[in-house]
Amino acid sequence: MLYLHVWDYTTPIEEIMKNLEILVSSTKVNYIAISDTPAWIVSMANMMAKERGWTGFIAYQFPYAMVRRDMEHDVIPCAREIGLAMVPWGILAGGLLTGKYTRGTKSGRLDPSNIIPERLEIAQKLDELADELEIESSQLAFAWVKHQHQQMFPIAGVTKPQQLQSVLDAVEISLSQQVLDRIDEFTKIQPSFPQSFVANNNVIRLIHGETYPLLENHQFKGF
Repeated sequence: MLYLHVWDYTTPIEEIMKNLEILVSSTKVNYIAISDTPAWIVSMANMMAKERGWTGFIAYQFPYAMVRRDMEHDVIPCAREIGLAMVPWGILAGGLLTGKYTRGTKSGRLDPSNIIPERLEIAQKLDELADELEIESSQLAFAWVKHQHQQMFPIAGVTKPQQLQSVLDAVEISLSQQVLDRIDEFTKIQPSFPQSFVANNNVIRLIHGETYPLLENHQFKGF
């Protein structure tokens, strides 16, 4: 699988997709994927590929963590609707969600003085919950990402055998809905436009009248 890493806002989408199709059709690569690119570009690229009989992206890589859920605005919905595998990176937020900076050691890649207070608070609450569950903070952070969707395949960056074992153990962790709800309480972000607009009760009544409570929309995944 060949990844296109980071959109350059310079090369035309058509040119990129055409040349990627040449690589696939010539059997130099089997699949193509994309990383760190706006959702609207990924959507347009795959639609263009579909219309022209070219190969489209099958995976979408992006940063995602308890302290960075902004991907839920449009990147994750895009991947979910198109049917792309989601490959999140930065799950431990540079080590912030491992307990390094919240349990006294304060040593690692991050400068403690530059850590956003809100993110540090989330990390502290993560530690508390992980202690209750008797697992490592990093394992809870990893398991939470894995639980977000069945198409989610988190990237694990490890440098030591024990870190790899910790990740492998985290794969087997099953989080209850109660635990997921508790995590949502201290990590959930507010929806952006247009979700925030459409979710307003007055707007819902304007669109649907009195029929909204009667709808069972299988396409709707929530705001």
